[in-house]
Amino acid sequence: PTASAPAVCPDADGPLFPFAQELKEDRFNSKCGKKLMEGTRNAWGYISLSGCVVIEPRFGKAEPFSTDDLAVVGVEKIIEEEERWGVGFNYGAINRQGELVIEPRYLALSDFESGVAIGVLSEQTPDSMFPKKTGYFLTSEGEHLGDANCGMMMRGASLHDCDSLNEGLSFQKSEQTIA
Repeated sequence: PTASAPAVCPDADGPLFPFAQELKEDRFNSKCGKKLMEGTRNAWGYISLSGCVVIEPRFGKAEPFSTDDLAVVGVEKIIEEEERWGVGFNYGAINRQGELVIEPRYLALSDFESGVAIGVLSEQTPDSMFPKKTGYFLTSEGEHLGDANCGMMMRGASLHDCDSLNEGLSFQKSEQTIA
């Protein structure tokens, strides 16, 4: 598919699927003058079953939409530290219109299930030399419901992988209990 959105997409309300488009560009000049990416990269967007581009390719990564009509997307960030440099991702979520509903600030973000996901943040604490990775249950509006004691969650993890849920922790959301 190409990134030129049609004027009318008759099936835009149906299932949407991630697709990649190759873009030519040189980007991300680092502070020390290194080019971190040269040539081409894939930008991800979403198409309908008929092939209409519904959300233009602009994300570094894109996951399928959940039953909650939210999709986890990755936005590129530059990593520049003393011993390493490169490009990584922060994760957030978009709605079916392509609007960010969860700002891309998470190191990892699970898919939404019944209005809840798990996001992992890296937080510097005064008593530690290294950032602490903390998991949070969050709503589709980005509100933190509480800590998700899941250890280091990786991309693609599910709410059901979290020990806190398996131990019976539950949240009320739209008259549904998640347990």
